[in-house]
Parts: sequence; structure tokens; C-alpha cells
Amino acid sequence: LKFSVGTPGTMSIEVQKRIKDNATEIRSYFDDLYKWQDEVKEQEAWRGTGAPATKAKFVPPPRTVAEAPQKKEAKKPAQKPGAKTAEGLARDVTPMPTYYKNWDKFDVDKELEKLDEEQEQAAKQSHHKPLTRDDGDINSKRTSTAQPNQRVNVKLGGRRRSPLDNAHTAKDEANKLFSSGRFREAYEVYTAALSYLERFTPEAQEQQREAFEKDPATAPPVEEEGFHLRAVLFCNRAMALLKMEGFHEVVKDCSIALELRPGMTKALFRRGIASAKLKRWKAAERDLSVVVEQDASDAKAAAELRVARGHLEKEKERVRQRAQRLMCDPKRRPAMPLRRLPIKIMGAPDQGPTEESQKGEQKARSATLELRSEGTSRAPYVPRALRLQQEAAARRQPAAAKPAAQAGTPAPRRVNFYTFEREWTAMKRNPEGRLKYLQSVGAELLPALFRESLTSELLAEMVETLSAARETQLPFAWQVFSALRGANRFGFILGLLSAEERFLVGDLFDAFLMEEVAPEETIEEVRLTYGV
Repeated sequence: LKFSVGTPGTMSIEVQKRIKDNATEIRSYFDDLYKWQDEVKEQEAWRGTGAPATKAKFVPPPRTVAEAPQKKEAKKPAQKPGAKTAEGLARDVTPMPTYYKNWDKFDVDKELEKLDEEQEQAAKQSHHKPLTRDDGDINSKRTSTAQPNQRVNVKLGGRRRSPLDNAHTAKDEANKLFSSGRFREAYEVYTAALSYLERFTPEAQEQQREAFEKDPATAPPVEEEGFHLRAVLFCNRAMALLKMEGFHEVVKDCSIALELRPGMTKALFRRGIASAKLKRWKAAERDLSVVVEQDASDAKAAAELRVARGHLEKEKERVRQRAQRLMCDPKRRPAMPLRRLPIKIMGAPDQGPTEESQKGEQKARSATLELRSEGTSRAPYVPRALRLQQEAAARRQPAAAKPAAQAGTPAPRRVNFYTFEREWTAMKRNPEGRLKYLQSVGAELLPALFRESLTSELLAEMVETLSAARETQLPFAWQVFSALRGANRFGFILGLLSAEERFLVGDLFDAFLMEEVAPEETIEEVRLTYGV
């Protein structure tokens, strides 16, 4: 044994505990073993397969009494209490040939008739007996005459389950999945529930309402329950998507729910949260303000509204600072020629032009001449279609007429994707040159120019170029963004952009909204295509 160091001759506590645990385990092991032996003996005795009983000791009869022949009694198998076995049909007692012959003679229909007669007699007797429980408790009355532990077949109603019933069942199942945190499975079950209600669309709702308003007597009423349930399912699926950070799909589902049920508070709140996650502060502020107006006690909506308004103010301040830097830049030249605006004070005598006014007019004229001279230094833009027509006409001319025609003006250069890619790559360190070259090609010709050749690297470089020139070329950037949607495989190429490049795209769309280069609905539609 192991003894502790500090107290010699004394057994350590750990050793004592180990000995006690071992003794407990051995005692429980032997208890289980004895119990198992008893159970085995009981089962063998019940089955009749136990050890054979010892034969009684033979005692001879008296001499004057004749020995009576003893009848051999057939050994009866042990049966369960209450079990009934037909004579000659017990497998373990009857010889096999007799066993099979008896089963061939067995009349099943006759036995079934006997069982039916026994059940009828038992039912008749039960009418004259008090209805008590099987355990003999007279105070607790039975409420049914059915026999205990019997299967009762209940015939259901004849009404078939409607799509609304199936949708309600799927909705309850999806709600349970969402409560347990299984958002992906809840989203799938919500989608399955919506498949039962495909006919309850906003257009169908509008048609039913118009028909009911025209003729309330004959037209069927509007199925408000179906439209209400469809709106709730879209709103709940939006919540599952919000947990999975699918913010664009949240905006779509909440918009459909609001079409079915205008003013739905939950749909407005969830769409506002998704818009804030997408940094669409104006849309988020619009939805959350409606939620706060409907329920002023909603602290969470009020907090999200304050955050959205704060970001919106910061965005406006950033636009103001950009405009201020642009206006105060001494190197910036006006995009339009200057001209003198005559100012006349009402009621003051006309004193004629002064020296200061004459000097201002001379400066304005000189600036106008400079701008005109700079404008003539660059060749005017010629669309690609027109250049192709001119080249085709030049090829149809005779050889003698070509030099005379080409002597005055140079032939326009035909631009294809390979030429564009070569020149674009050559101007890698010249963003201003790339911008001018992009303007010379034209935004409307970009889809036909790229066709199947647009790559994510080229798209990222174009975004960087347009973002660098956003202060002066924002309308042209909008034209390019609108036109690029027509390129083939645009959605796939857009998905290959990095997070920083997608942030630049979103920043440009925010600038489009602030500067109002197009209607807000059009900008939001294009923005959904870009997924920012």
C-alpha cells in the first residue's frame, strides 16, 4: 500500500477512496450477476425447458395386491395465463406428421365464428354490469363500452386539405425550425409553404378587389386570408434571410409583402435594417421613420433610425466638402465659357460702363477664346457606326479617287476589342488618358465592343478610372454603368470583383443618388443589378 509522506503509517486519502470505490463496483457486479441468474431460472421454468425433475424412488407393491397398469399422462407444455391452444396444434407436444395433419383439418371460418359469438355474449353481459375500471375501482366510472387495449378506427371527415391548410402546417414547422436556430432549413420550408399560395399575387388581389367593387352581389369576396398568409410568409422568410445575411433578398421579400399588405410594420422594419446593412441610408431612413411613426415605443427601430440619419448626414457633409473643394480649386477651369451678366439697379441712373466693368469683360472674352482654342485642339468624336459607314464608302470608291479623298482628312480608325485592350493597357499609368479614351469610344458602344471578352480585371480598372474622375465626369460614369449591363456574362464577371472594388461601385451609386444624375427609381434598379 501507498502511505502519505507527511504522516507515516497512515493510509493516504486517495488510496482509501480507491479501495472503497473498488468494493462498491464489485458489490454491484455480483448483485447484477445474481439478479441475472434468477431471471434466467424464471424464464426456463416458465418455458418448461428447465432441468428435469428427479424421478421418485420405486417402491414395489404388496404381494397380495395386483399391480394396476399405470396410465402415462401426456406432458402438457407450460402456457401463459389466459392463453388457449387448440388440441393437437401445439408444435412442441404433437409429433410433426400429426401436427401438420391437424393444421390441414383446421377450419379457420368456424373458429372466427366462435370468436364472434364469444364477443357478442361478452357485450350482452357488459350491458348488465356496472361500468367500472379493470382494476375494480367502482368510484371511477368508464365513459365507453369499448374493450380496453383495443384499436378503434375513427373515420375522418370527407373534406380534403386545402392549399391554405398545407401552407399553415408548413408555416408552423418553419417557425419551430427558426426558433431552434436552423435558419437555412426554415428558409426552405417557408419557400415550400409559399409554393401552395402561388395564385395569391398582388395582381390577383387587385383584380379581385376591382371585381368586387364593380358588382358586390355576384362577384366572390376577396380571399383576404390567402393574401394575408402569403404576406406573413414572405416577411418571415425575410427574417430568416436576414439571419443568413442575404440582405438583397430581404429587400425583395419585404417589398412583395408590403405590396400585399401596405403598412406592414415588420416588413418595413426588416427592409429598413437590410437597407442599412447595404449602406442605403436614404431608403433605410424612409422605412424606419414610418415604423417609428406607427409605434413610437419601438426602441430598437428608433435606435436604427438615429444611426441611419447620422450616416445620411455624414454623406451629405462629404458631398458638401467635395463640392467646396471643387469650387475653391484655383487650378480648376470652368466647363462652360464665361460671359458677362448685366446687372441693373432699379431706380439708379445709368452711368455707363466703368473701367472695372470693361476690364472684367476683357478677361471674360480672353477666357472664352482660350476655351475655344483648347476645344478645337482635339478631334471631334465620331461614332463607331458612322466610321464603319465611311470606311465602307471609301472602299467602294475607285483607286484614283482615294488619294484625293484622303488628302484632306485622315481616315477614321476602326476600334475593335483587341485594339481597345492594347491601347487601354498601354495607358496603365495614365488615368486621365484612359478616361479620355473611354469617352472617345462612347458608353453606348461598350456592350457591342466587349461582347464575350469582358473580364473582371478590365471591369475593375474601368471602375477605378471612373471613381477617380467622379468630381467632373459623374454623368459619364452613370452612362457607362448603365451600358455595361448589356454585356454578356455580366452577372458572372461582377461576382468576381473583390470587396474593395465592390465598395467603389457602391460609393459611385451613392454619388449618383446625391447628384441626381437620373431618377431615383432608375438608379435603384441599376444598383440591384450590380448587387451593391
